[in-house]
Amino acid sequence: MKFISNLTDFKASISILLICIVFSSLQAQIITNTPNPADKKEEVSLRPEKTAPSETEIYAGISPMYTFRTLVTNEGLFGKEVGDRENEFGEWASSYGVGLRSGLSKHLVLDIGFGVSRNRESLSIDQPDSLFQYSSTYRHIAIPIQLGYTYGQEISFFISIGFMPKAFLSQRKDILYRDEAGFDVEEKEIIKDGYQQFLVDAIGRIGLRFQANNNYGFYLMGEGFYQLSNNYTDQGPFIRRPYGVGVSVGFHVYF
Repeated sequence: MKFISNLTDFKASISILLICIVFSSLQAQIITNTPNPADKKEEVSLRPEKTAPSETEIYAGISPMYTFRTLVTNEGLFGKEVGDRENEFGEWASSYGVGLRSGLSKHLVLDIGFGVSRNRESLSIDQPDSLFQYSSTYRHIAIPIQLGYTYGQEISFFISIGFMPKAFLSQRKDILYRDEAGFDVEEKEIIKDGYQQFLVDAIGRIGLRFQANNNYGFYLMGEGFYQLSNNYTDQGPFIRRPYGVGVSVGFHVYF
């Protein structure tokens, strides 16, 4: 059973995705009265033609992804058995970001961003005589740096790979359990100790970019990441490396 907070987060991601699609669709519509052929011909001739977009653009977007992790015992002095954490499962989590894409050549693009990166895992033990659930969300400030290749103009293919340095903010743990009196109790914990403060992900994107007009456009891409660093410190009980696969959608403005 998933938590209301996770469902709300997923609904928010879908809502933002729909807003981007509707906004772009409205821009493409042409509202006119029924013209005669002469008026239509004149209208087409006056309509501004799309030109090649600028080589520099700023963008903003959201990335809903299904995230999970690898988790093994740290073989050091402070290592612990994975135990019940073997039964954890992945969850959807959304990341947000803004950035700058600048052309290095006709097809090569440098992509530098700034945003919030999140990944999540959950555990659920729901039995007739007991209830224990939690959802752990790991939150970071991220600076993705990618080298991209693009081909096309109004609808262009885009692929990029790179690295994403991250600064750990906190782990938020939402807990639901049933007490001895039979009441369901919700608790929230914010944990900052015991984790590495600086981490690095390998990241990649592949998808399409659409030029709506000479000023802006939008993009829809598949996105994935794998964390190269261990979340825990060297004295931590486990070695945890999250990963995720999902989509990235947003808009860009040409300079």
